[in-house]
Amino acid sequence: MPRRGSLLPELTIAVAHYQYQDLTRDCIASINTQEIPCTYEKLLVDNGSDIPIDAPPSWRLFRSGSNIGNIGSQNLCFEQAQGEWVLFVANDVRLYDLECIRELWRFKEWWQKGLSIGQIQPMVQTATCQVDQLGMEWRWPGYGISRKRNTSIPAIQIVPSTCFLMKKDTWSRMEGFDEQLQSSHEDVDMGLRLLKKGYTNLLCSEAEVVHLGNATLQHTLSNHRQVFHQARLKVIRKHYRWADYWTRYLAIQLLDHLPRP
Repeated sequence: MPRRGSLLPELTIAVAHYQYQDLTRDCIASINTQEIPCTYEKLLVDNGSDIPIDAPPSWRLFRSGSNIGNIGSQNLCFEQAQGEWVLFVANDVRLYDLECIRELWRFKEWWQKGLSIGQIQPMVQTATCQVDQLGMEWRWPGYGISRKRNTSIPAIQIVPSTCFLMKKDTWSRMEGFDEQLQSSHEDVDMGLRLLKKGYTNLLCSEAEVVHLGNATLQHTLSNHRQVFHQARLKVIRKHYRWADYWTRYLAIQLLDHLPRP
């Protein structure tokens, strides 16, 4: 149920919107069908759209004065959130599984048992109901690889930024997502930083979401491949130094230019 009086909600469900209103409305419609087992608020962040979107009933709207980018809009969702926990949902994600939020919320009990949780990710499926992401792995020399197979161990290395649950004060301690990465690899960077600080990222495979696949990014970022490559190198430079960085850099330059089979 929504927050009462001056009491802050336990959970903020946050959606970042930019330009494509049908995408966002469909995302919101799927969230509105969810059974939510805690006090909550629903937050819609308009990232400086040319045609501002209106907030649907029961949703709080915050409008950015300008487009601050994909990563900036994620940070803005956390900045504006009033809940102790934040469920970030990209607007090209659909929560068709009616128990999705309930299952994710159940997983936070690991925190109460003494585990320092960084992020919790649902199982991400494609529009054709194929497994898309069960977390990501950061492989040498610097490739984020989507994990396709489930295991009995819920700990994962990297949580993709499509949909995840995270404690707001954990986000604050990490000083948010790195906006210098522009529109890519912020999830890899956050995952690596969380692991270095002793947090554990978890996969909740009982919760399922559908990801339409960068539906907004494909329309709004014409130089996506260049930004992707530059962000990857920035992450490597940020987390690895000297010989390790240059070894990885040279290996990536070679591998990226090999002919594809």
